[in-house]
Amino acid sequence: SFFLLALQRPLWVHHLLSLGLTVLNCDLDIVWLHNPIPFLSPIRNHLIIQSDTGHGLNSGFYLARPASISKQLFGAWLTDLAKRAAGHGTANEQDSLNSVLRHTATGAHVRPHVLNETLFPNGKMWWEWGKSDKQTAFIVHCNWARYSKKARLVRDNLWFLEKGDARCADGFDPRRADCDRRCLPYQSCDAEGRGECKLITSCATLRTWHAMARAAANCSDR
Repeated sequence: SFFLLALQRPLWVHHLLSLGLTVLNCDLDIVWLHNPIPFLSPIRNHLIIQSDTGHGLNSGFYLARPASISKQLFGAWLTDLAKRAAGHGTANEQDSLNSVLRHTATGAHVRPHVLNETLFPNGKMWWEWGKSDKQTAFIVHCNWARYSKKARLVRDNLWFLEKGDARCADGFDPRRADCDRRCLPYQSCDAEGRGECKLITSCATLRTWHAMARAAANCSDR
């Protein structure tokens, strides 16, 4: 079901481009720290897209403009996706996009603008390599993490939803206490990524965490 849902996105983007609209595609596991629109608008490339650090380009965050070459690219992408789905029953949209950009004449003419990984970090850049910070980054993409997305976002004070996850919390500040990572003492959520996350009660575990996390766990810094 996930693949079927993902495959519909380029179809809708292709339709919107055909209507003359500029489209910003944004995955649901992306947190906005600063409005990226003013930064993206002056870049004139037809496709502006996030890097996936060693795995080509990331189809979760991109801006596409309604030029004829863009519509041709999305048409070629949809054709490739249909062939993959017919042959294997499933199709990875990101692999398909990277293949079209590398191996087709249409892709060769697009010349996408690849976003700076410090300004638009993916999950590997943010969590595994510790690059970028909340003052610099426009977004944080919680990919490279299949089962612990919510826990990672909650821990780094990037979870904008209030308790119960029904709506955004009033006055939420992801940059509170100037904390970038390990801001709150939570380690895991349930298997489905919903509900409340488990609180870390060991102050020894939190010794190297940000002071904000230690204070939330009532740990003394003395």
